[in-house]
Amino acid sequence: MELSSKEIQEILSNWNIGHLLNYSKVEKGEVNHNWIVETKRGKFVLRKISKYKQVKDLNFEFSYLNNLKNKGFPYRIPTPVLTIHKKHYMSYKNSMFWLYTFIEGKIKENFRRKAIVQVAKMMAQYHKIIESTKLYNGKPKADDMMKNVVTKELRLFQKRILKAKIKKPFEKIFMKESDILMSILKRLDIKEYSKLKKYPLHRDLNPENLLWKDQKLFGILDFDNVSQINDSFIKDLGIVIQYACSKGHKINIKKAKF
Repeated sequence: MELSSKEIQEILSNWNIGHLLNYSKVEKGEVNHNWIVETKRGKFVLRKISKYKQVKDLNFEFSYLNNLKNKGFPYRIPTPVLTIHKKHYMSYKNSMFWLYTFIEGKIKENFRRKAIVQVAKMMAQYHKIIESTKLYNGKPKADDMMKNVVTKELRLFQKRILKAKIKKPFEKIFMKESDILMSILKRLDIKEYSKLKKYPLHRDLNPENLLWKDQKLFGILDFDNVSQINDSFIKDLGIVIQYACSKGHKINIKKAKF
């Protein structure tokens, strides 16, 4: 979605943040769209919400973020700035927008051990707060180990490849490797895993959502998933291992074990 300067100003008029000086759209973001806006009163992020998100889910996300802040979560998180009407968000041309104060920080592409230690400590603090708070989003529990979801997707891709008259080399490799993966998924014993309690979690703690300042983990972004599903804490750990302990598509086993 693209917004003109006039549209940005019309939307921002719902907040008491002063005159717009400049703005730019954040390149990344397919589901939600973000604009960094600078006014006489500071720097903010204007966030357009996915059209698939319901108001009750958005309100849950806000209560979740405010709960983390009130419980003393020691990292910066995007809590909403109230509008002039004391609302957390506003509607404009059939879309919902909310605003939060810009969190200064950089993204690390490569995680050394010192960075992994900091991420682990953050997760421990974060999970402890969520477990003790018992927030409930009213949504279903995630499929254990994603067995059914992944198997269904793999079969769908295989079906599409089989329909094609000419199969490309990488498609032949995919057919072979996906059969191996489905066999592994089928044999997985998830009895103990399924006993773990499930909570509304971040579920996307990849490097793009972690901000660093002076070599320290400073902020966490994009809590969009907390209102969508419930999962065990291992999900967050798995995401960190997948993205922070890997290079390309290969996991660094030493980093993962550490």
